[in-house]
Amino acid sequence: IVSLVAYNLFWHLPPLLAAQKGKYGITPAPLQAVEQAEISTPALILVKDVKRWSDFAASFAANSPLLDGPVVYAIDWGEAYSRSLRGFFKERHCYELQGERVRECAVLGE
Repeated sequence: IVSLVAYNLFWHLPPLLAAQKGKYGITPAPLQAVEQAEISTPALILVKDVKRWSDFAASFAANSPLLDGPVVYAIDWGEAYSRSLRGFFKERHCYELQGERVRECAVLGE
């Protein structure tokens, strides 16, 4: 049994895992862009231009289950929705992520 487990771990599993890299166009590039931007935390990152589930997959996976981590990612579904999110997470610094570009959110008008 030990030899079968070792065979699977060291011979069979690595090519299977390598085949999953970049599947559906999901890469860590958006997360790396946020990390390199040196944002202030706690932060709310509004992810723009989400057209398919895979556009938000890496960001979604980076969220803590209780949305209490240093960075919370959310889809920007328009002004009314983002205004509501920003109100809910008002203690967080707000940023927009578009592709691999990170910028501060515009100041909300009252």
